[in-house]
Amino acid sequence: MSAAWHRLRRLSVRLLLSVAGTLLLVVGILTALTATPSGSRWLLQQAIGQLPASLTIERVDGTLLHGMNLAGIDYRDRETELEIERLELAWRPTALLRGQLRLTRVDVRGVRYRETRPASESTNFSLPEHIPLPLAIAIDEAHIEALQAQIGTDTYVIDNLWLSAHAGSIRGLVVDRFDIRSGDSRAELSGHAGLQQPYPLHARLHWRTRLEDEAEAVGEATIEGNLKRIQVDHRLRQPFEVGTRGSIRMAAGTAVMDLSGQWKRARWPLSGKTGYLSPQGDYRLQGTVDDWDATLAGTLTGADIPPMEIRARGQGNRRQVDFRSLLVRTLNGELSASGTLGWEPSFKVDLDVRAKDIDPGARWSAWPGRLAFRTRLRLQQDGTISLSLRDIDLSGRLRERPVAARGDLELGDDRLAARELVIASGSNRLSLTGELNKGSALEYRLDAREPATLLPGLSGHFQANGRLQGTLTRPWGTLTLNAGELAWQDTRIRTLKAKATLDPWRPRRSLATIDARGLEVDNQTIEHLRLEAKGWLQEHRISVRLGAPDGSAQLELRGAYRAHRWDAKLKLATLESRTLGTWRLRQPVPLTISAERVQPLRACWFSGKRELCLGGHRNQAEIRLSIAGQAPEGELQGEVRISPPGTTGAKLAGSIELDIPRLAAIAPQLPELQLVAGSARLQARLAGTTDHPLINGRADVEGGTVRVPQLGVEVKEFVLQGRAEGRQLRVEGSARSGPGAIRLAGELALAPRRGWPFRLTLTGERVAVARLPDVEIDASPELAIQGSLKRVEVSGSVLIPHARVEIRKLPAGVVRLSPDQVIVGQAQARAAKRKGRIPLVVDVSLALGKDVHFEGLGLDTDLAGSLRLRSQDTHRLAGFGVLRLINGRYEGYGQRLRIRQGRLVFAGPLDDPALDVRATRTIGDVVAGLQLVGKASAPRITLFSDPAMPDAEILSWLITGKPLDEQGGGSDSQALAAAAASLGANNPVAQEISRALGIEVGVQSGTAEEDTTLRVGKQLSPRLKLNYLYGLFTENGAVQLIYRLSRHLSLTGQSGREQSIDLTLGIDRP
Repeated sequence: MSAAWHRLRRLSVRLLLSVAGTLLLVVGILTALTATPSGSRWLLQQAIGQLPASLTIERVDGTLLHGMNLAGIDYRDRETELEIERLELAWRPTALLRGQLRLTRVDVRGVRYRETRPASESTNFSLPEHIPLPLAIAIDEAHIEALQAQIGTDTYVIDNLWLSAHAGSIRGLVVDRFDIRSGDSRAELSGHAGLQQPYPLHARLHWRTRLEDEAEAVGEATIEGNLKRIQVDHRLRQPFEVGTRGSIRMAAGTAVMDLSGQWKRARWPLSGKTGYLSPQGDYRLQGTVDDWDATLAGTLTGADIPPMEIRARGQGNRRQVDFRSLLVRTLNGELSASGTLGWEPSFKVDLDVRAKDIDPGARWSAWPGRLAFRTRLRLQQDGTISLSLRDIDLSGRLRERPVAARGDLELGDDRLAARELVIASGSNRLSLTGELNKGSALEYRLDAREPATLLPGLSGHFQANGRLQGTLTRPWGTLTLNAGELAWQDTRIRTLKAKATLDPWRPRRSLATIDARGLEVDNQTIEHLRLEAKGWLQEHRISVRLGAPDGSAQLELRGAYRAHRWDAKLKLATLESRTLGTWRLRQPVPLTISAERVQPLRACWFSGKRELCLGGHRNQAEIRLSIAGQAPEGELQGEVRISPPGTTGAKLAGSIELDIPRLAAIAPQLPELQLVAGSARLQARLAGTTDHPLINGRADVEGGTVRVPQLGVEVKEFVLQGRAEGRQLRVEGSARSGPGAIRLAGELALAPRRGWPFRLTLTGERVAVARLPDVEIDASPELAIQGSLKRVEVSGSVLIPHARVEIRKLPAGVVRLSPDQVIVGQAQARAAKRKGRIPLVVDVSLALGKDVHFEGLGLDTDLAGSLRLRSQDTHRLAGFGVLRLINGRYEGYGQRLRIRQGRLVFAGPLDDPALDVRATRTIGDVVAGLQLVGKASAPRITLFSDPAMPDAEILSWLITGKPLDEQGGGSDSQALAAAAASLGANNPVAQEISRALGIEVGVQSGTAEEDTTLRVGKQLSPRLKLNYLYGLFTENGAVQLIYRLSRHLSLTGQSGREQSIDLTLGIDRP
């Protein structure tokens, strides 16, 4: 027993020692394989050998136990290729004791992945019922840098990827961090998912990216559900807000969407100035990518489009959408359409379009109307763009004129075709028919009798017709144009005729002529202009002739444009001016101009002993201009260099000199002035830039004497000095006119962008401003003038210490217009003249001194008082104030009436003050007078007396100094009769005076207006009548005697400026 026990114990010890040794051997082997580099490489090679694919590793560092570094990894199988420049792996082996494979660090750099699976093979993928994990897996931190993946024809580049996640059979997959960065884009994902059907999941996504136009897009999303159905809630935060909610479910392996959303303040472009804005809208999308339904509703505004409300409903797939309805409400009307919009295999549009109640005036105020139209719109882009509008039907009113259009129009593939296309607006009509294409022609005709309906502000009429042939990009054809009474802003043309034949294929056939007569451009008159052009760009000739009231001009050149360069020769350039004389080009001038440079040129004109030369050239470095003039009157030299523009304009450098020793020598060039004496000299240097020029120099006018014939004054001792220092020009001047002197001082800023702002003061004492036989005026101004080319302001005061104005009689033929008379086009003509002028603002006080006298139109009076002269952005002055008539007399009806009270009240335009004048005549105890009240343009005359009496009696006392019943014959009666006639034959006062005097008073008209006469007659006997005739316009008097010989026959004798005796036969009609 003891021996058996002993043997059993010894056997047990040996067995334990054998197991322990075996375990120690296994641990040693495992340690040797995992804790040593050589063992780790051997295990890795054994694992690679078991793979069904090709895997090579260029270098292996480290151990499986403590971490490994792999470099140059290349994996390839039938479907994929994977290359990794470097992989670093660290894990925690002790985690295996807890049933977990824990990777503490995974660092991968330089990954290139490419799918090699043939495109024809199926790529269907399905998950099993569950994904068993023998071990839990944890990745503390994984980082991939520089990942490039090519899947099919698409390539994706990821700069950096971070992953932190863990997975187990109970909790499933949990992603704590999944970040992707690529360029300016970044996405961050976190969430969890189950590992068995139906694979429930929940995730949150934040992303941002920078778009092509520098706008940043930011969004976030929540995804929840499972692989059979997921709920999506996405919010776009920037560059505008879009919210999307809905679900995506799987049905028979296909994703079915049901999404809806809203947007706020959607804009385009996404950054910078907003061009188009949709304040709000919503949409819904249902179905699959191959069969979906969508609805959309929203608003849209833009700088160049009218506000609109859009609603759309359609059905589509990957290739196109079929609009069941498309409704746009805009311009107080609506537009509807139905049809197809496609994008694969090419872009195309096929829509039936209808519109009604469209009012363009709701957006463009100059084009009010109400329009309706319909058409079939087709647009396709397949290499080229083609557009067609079939069955155009437009009707309605535009700018208060009926408008209509009918026909077909096609555009594309370098062709333009129209089939009986007629567009009419009012009496304007455009017709197109035919095809602009090789071998065919497009005929056109335009009749415009109301061009303002086409272009607001354009008046007149014109008619044009012709044919177009060739192609759309290189057409040729003919034009005939006739127009008359054209007016546009400051330009007017009485007649315009043009004919053209343009043919780039046969350049020598090309010819264009323009004949215009009666041109007015910015108040400048051109009586005749003719332009003629022959040839094409390759070889052409251009001639221009114009005639104006002051003279004429001619220009002719020949040129050719080849290889981006224009070579020409100016053969003729002549100016014939009554003011400047005749100037001719001394010799032809060659011109060579290209995008890079202008060859040096010099052109000289001569007129007698005078010569003026202009020169210049341009290269990439600078532009150089020069001017030189020689004449007996003086010399002119100048040069300017302009360098390429910078941030503040092109650089300037140059100089100019002008010397005129005798200003009287240039007097013929200034017909409105007579330069009697004086000299002028200018020296200046130019620097700075075109936006901020710098000028240093001086200008002097000395010893000047100027006569102004229209005012009858002579300005003597005229001196003007200008000093330029950088960006400032200072001006000082003085002169004498009559008994007084005038002084000018101020400064001008050399700032073209600000309109050359200036500030001046004008002062003087008793300056003669008029010395004419009937007008003599002195003025003492104290004025401040400031502004720029954009606006001028005048303020201060003017004293008139002395004035004598005498108006003996109105010019012959002067007739006052009726107050309700309208001259057609007069308001437009005045507005056209004012347009383009510099706005003038005036606020000046005008005071009359003690020596101001007016005589004329029956008045002889001194004037006193003051006015406030004002204007606001206009050239028409208004006056506010009162002028008084002092010591005045009024001469009328042969009597000099004393003005007891006289005022001219101004409260508006200067030419129409209000009158308040009372003139009287005193005869013993009787005072008779008349009163003028109301506007000067339509005064009202009333009679008054003390004691009170009828108007006929007052008029008798006023004119003859006697009552009406004491009137007899003689000059007093004639004067009273003339006064009665002036009141009108039907005036009750005139009729009463005629009865009292026993005379007939009337107005007798002649064959012409100037033959109208005042007739005062008296029947001396049954057969003899005496008349006195006075021409109201000719101011000629005559005595007429009529003797009646029989019932039908009378003898008339007349003596006055002309003597005559007539025998008159009169027959009474039954």
